[in-house]
Amino acid sequence: MWYRNYQLYWCKSWRCHWSIRKRRNSQKTWILTNKYSFKRSDRIADLIFREISNLVQTQVKDPRLENSVITKVEMSENMKIAKIFYRNLISSSDQVELEKGFKKASGFLRSSLARNLSLKRVPSLIFIFDELNIYD
Repeated sequence: MWYRNYQLYWCKSWRCHWSIRKRRNSQKTWILTNKYSFKRSDRIADLIFREISNLVQTQVKDPRLENSVITKVEMSENMKIAKIFYRNLISSSDQVELEKGFKKASGFLRSSLARNLSLKRVPSLIFIFDELNIYD
């Protein structure tokens, strides 16, 4: 059988979690690796998190968003909607003003994502206030 020469092992590389190794003579090995061990939507969410965090801190000039921080990005399975969770570092009493600021900046952020990321379709951005009190 073909699978007698293969051995499943834990790969220590950052590229994969599991790999299949084919033994050939005892010295040479072929490694067939799974390059991505998590979903594409998770990888895109991570890219969007980095990009939007950078844009909010450097390029958005709205004074309402000065002390805001992006905490998490969740993508839908079909990658059409990105839920972006944000938090204000100083006080949580300005939640309405933050919501208005992100709603106004969402067009700029989406167009900047389209320019900076090489995606076929840029997801629509939904901003949600993060209720967790990990900073307080």
